Amino acid sequence: MLEQHEVLRGIFGTVYRIAISSFIFVQVLIVIVQEEKTFLPLKSWTPFDLNTNSVYYPTVIFQLSIVGILILCDTSLDCLYYIVADVACCQLDILKENLREIDSRGDLNVEHELIMCIKYHQDIIRFVHQIEQVFSVPLFLEFFKSIVNICFVGFELTMVNFFSLHFLVRLIFLNGSLMQIFSFCWFGHALILKSSEVEDACYVIEWNECSLSEQKLILMIMMRAQKPLAVRALFLTLTMSTLTLILKTSYSYCTVLRTMYD
Repeated sequence: MLEQHEVLRGIFGTVYRIAISSFIFVQVLIVIVQEEKTFLPLKSWTPFDLNTNSVYYPTVIFQLSIVGILILCDTSLDCLYYIVADVACCQLDILKENLREIDSRGDLNVEHELIMCIKYHQDIIRFVHQIEQVFSVPLFLEFFKSIVNICFVGFELTMVNFFSLHFLVRLIFLNGSLMQIFSFCWFGHALILKSSEVEDACYVIEWNECSLSEQKLILMIMMRAQKPLAVRALFLTLTMSTLTLILKTSYSYCTVLRTMYD
């Protein structure tokens, strides 16, 4: 089970890094194939003439280095969130297995095992709250950045030649932004689903053969599990519904920009 989580997390990270590597590669390709020295990875004003090779290529290399460093830092933060959210999901899986293995007719002290499960559940809840405290503001900024990126890059895609390398650069960048917010919402949604399954695991216990005190402990776990664990980016809960909301908002602003331009 834990290996499956690790494989899935690795797939997300690999696809994301492939998109980023493709973005940088296409930019380098544009620099190589263009006839006029007008393209810069970061559009900016320069106080010198870029028509000479001795000035243009060092400027391009410097900007590509800056882009690479920024992307490395950004993806490292993203992957860190993927890991801690996935760890919380794995801990919930372990909790569910512990609940399913409780046998009221066995030799185990059922009441002691239930108390340990309650403490374990509380530790997971505290861990998720710590994740939210650390990542709440960065995730909100990432969502805001993604809305702006999707809006303006989507607008630029309607303005450039469909068969040009510039179109390909923007398309790859758009896919990377979509992959980023999809991964955030995917792991957040998985955490909600995993925490909801804790209540279902309690039904596996043969509660009708337990004592009254043991039944009360089972009821405590079920009542707490009715409120799913979730990570929030300030006021945005990380779910697939949030992803849909972001896409709708970005598309709406992109449509407004296109209408104003026309």
